[in-house]
Amino acid sequence: YGATKVGSNAAQSSVAAVQPDVPTRNSIKSVVAGGYVAGLEQVAAPVLSVRYTASTAQRNGITIRGQDTCTTNPEPGKQNCREKLVNMDQVICGVAYDNSRIRYKRWAGMRDPNGNDLPAWRRDHSNGDYASDMHCWRVRVAAPPVFVTDPEGDTTPFSTLWPSISDTSGVEAAYKHVQVFVNVTREVTFIAQDPNPLDSVTVFVLEEPGIPAGMRVGRSTCIRRAENQPICGTRDVITPGYPNVAWTAQSTIGSAVEAAHQPRGAILQGVPCCEG
Repeated sequence: YGATKVGSNAAQSSVAAVQPDVPTRNSIKSVVAGGYVAGLEQVAAPVLSVRYTASTAQRNGITIRGQDTCTTNPEPGKQNCREKLVNMDQVICGVAYDNSRIRYKRWAGMRDPNGNDLPAWRRDHSNGDYASDMHCWRVRVAAPPVFVTDPEGDTTPFSTLWPSISDTSGVEAAYKHVQVFVNVTREVTFIAQDPNPLDSVTVFVLEEPGIPAGMRVGRSTCIRRAENQPICGTRDVITPGYPNVAWTAQSTIGSAVEAAHQPRGAILQGVPCCEG
């Protein structure tokens, strides 16, 4: 996803065991870092951060459904052009080690923390130092709702330039001019979609500039996603037998969404600007 580490021991690139340069020499730590011994930092109050920015341009956890992937001739309420899609939740785990072995010149930690049959994802790399418990963080990619349309830009009216404009806020070139003739009624539907399965959406009309005279705004209602409009979710259930067997995430395609799409209709009737 393009995340980077910043801070103490940010050069660490793997938790694989380090092979010593000389077969008879033991490694200080079994954690790989660039310029291993020289780059290893032992500080009194270490701080390590992970920086990550979700970007639709980089497609690193979030993307937008463009004109080439959205549904052509969609059923009413099933428009999905400009829909945002996010990846399933990720997990980051970490362990803190001290430098007891070097400081006290003796083996301070567990004598044999790994054994011969411990799975790789559970291996302890303290090598004589004291180690904390493993702590994990669940990372959920979240994104705001977005107005969706059809390839022609009729629903939630967009101009023909919408495929080239990802953020249409304040970009007049992305908006379609809707013509309403005198004594003719026209109805326009606006649909918004949220990429996160458990979020709900409501469409409002701003007070400024408001609505044209004679326009009536309908209710904001929920459209539940159908089987042919899947949204990615994950079952928050750890694999039975973990941590002795590898953990796998059971993805659920087409997971239930309370309000993934929210349409709101607007009925406009053309009236004469003056009489007589």
